[in-house]
Amino acid sequence: NYLYLGGQALEGGDFGSARGFFQKALQINPDFSEAADALERADDFEKKQELLTGGLDLLQALKKQWGITLEEGKDPAVIREAPPGSLAERAGLAAGDGLIATWSSSLAFLPAGAVAKELIGPPGSKIKVTLQRTVNLPAGALLEMKLSMGRLGLTVVGSGDRIISIGGKSTRYLPLEQARKTIQAARDKGMELVIHLDLKVTRE
Repeated sequence: NYLYLGGQALEGGDFGSARGFFQKALQINPDFSEAADALERADDFEKKQELLTGGLDLLQALKKQWGITLEEGKDPAVIREAPPGSLAERAGLAAGDGLIATWSSSLAFLPAGAVAKELIGPPGSKIKVTLQRTVNLPAGALLEMKLSMGRLGLTVVGSGDRIISIGGKSTRYLPLEQARKTIQAARDKGMELVIHLDLKVTRE
């Protein structure tokens, strides 16, 4: 409830109230990662208010700062290109990646301009971006991943990446042991994994 109320305050531009709600959520549950992210998002959003005034062309600003363009009409928003040497490429983003969230706040159903608004910000400021990426494992690939079933789903221990689907099958209700066996079978025939991964990016 506090996370929701903080989100409403943030969207209304009441940064003080938003921080108060997020801090209250963290007092109740110090391990509530979404509230910690929301607190950082509030700081980030306030810092870039001046940048967003004056009729800024958001997609052009995104290309200038990050070097990326987005495909129109995709949900989630998909990166069309991330040129070599660009901020996006150096941060680990690639063409074909879907943009799922910033600071754990969903980007679902947002038009490209609204996604760009979330990504751009003052030079030197940081942002957490969640990507969706498809990984094709060839037959014979050495798979040494340790898996756990966390609150956010099937998770790779160490990296924190979440495996969303295995061979086109959702992992949402897949038992952990079955997921392990299915991935190990990829040694023989190869497999497609869809993953969600978090990146911390320092804007330039």
